[in-house]
Amino acid sequence: AKEISEELEKQSQKIHELEKNLKPVEVEDKRKLQQLKEKVASNQSIQKFLKAQTDYVQLMTKVNENIEAELAPKRD
Repeated sequence: AKEISEELEKQSQKIHELEKNLKPVEVEDKRKLQQLKEKVASNQSIQKFLKAQTDYVQLMTKVNENIEAELAPKRD
């Protein structure tokens, strides 16, 4: 499950970089990304892992926002 998740991330990043640099994205790259997304969608373990990962990122974002709010100069 972890391998599929890492492969999906790697393929997504590859396509993102190509698009960012205005380079063509090959059909095979798009097909591979779609296949990986389908594998992830059909795998319960990966679904749980991705949900936990998303929840963690959201929690850390809130923590950072609270820290920044406390460190920001107070206005009276």
